[in-house]
Amino acid sequence: MSNIYINPSSGIIEFNTGAASGDFLDSNMSGASRLTFDNSGELNLASYGTGVAEKFSIDSQSGRLFTIDTSFDSVFSANDVAGLPILEVYSNGSVIMGDYNSGDFVLTGNQLGIGTGTPASELHVKGSITSEIALNANASASYTLLESDQSKLITCTNLNASTVTIPANSSAAFPVGTEIAVTQATTGQVTIATGAGVVSFNAADAEFKTRTQYSTCMLMQTGTNGWLVVGDLTS
Repeated sequence: MSNIYINPSSGIIEFNTGAASGDFLDSNMSGASRLTFDNSGELNLASYGTGVAEKFSIDSQSGRLFTIDTSFDSVFSANDVAGLPILEVYSNGSVIMGDYNSGDFVLTGNQLGIGTGTPASELHVKGSITSEIALNANASASYTLLESDQSKLITCTNLNASTVTIPANSSAAFPVGTEIAVTQATTGQVTIATGAGVVSFNAADAEFKTRTQYSTCMLMQTGTNGWLVVGDLTS
């Protein structure tokens, strides 16, 4: 039989060494199908036979590398050379990555789990965490916080007294819950102040100045224009 066969009456085009067995297109080399368009609509780049259930699949010599399916919960899968999933996307919106069945990375219901397959919060990490805080060294006598300072440590290095000002939300739209650390890195005492529009500004005993060199405080946004200052402070 010809390796290229066109049947106008059935609309079948075959690239093969034998019968296409119902496939619309079957590219066959040495008896193993390499490319098939099945009559049920599947497209397969296969190395070990036809008739796979997935709508699209790519095989390696060792296993199935990639699949797109519409008949199972896992609608998208990228696999290792042994055919085990290292990335799966499910019909319920969940995404799983990492070694097969490890729970290395799971995103489900807007909750991200790292090291756990069942995250209990927006971010659930099971295991050790490496965290690096960003620094903002400030030598000026007056500094107004920027949105980019969120979660940073502001190190005040002016040898004389200086002021760190918290702006109103209209100037810097920090999300509620923002935390910013401030430290007196030298002999210059640091005063925490607020700009116009901050309506709630609180600290224990109304103390808003660092006490001595290396004193540190935390600025925590409690509302759109509300802040709480806690730490090694004095009046």
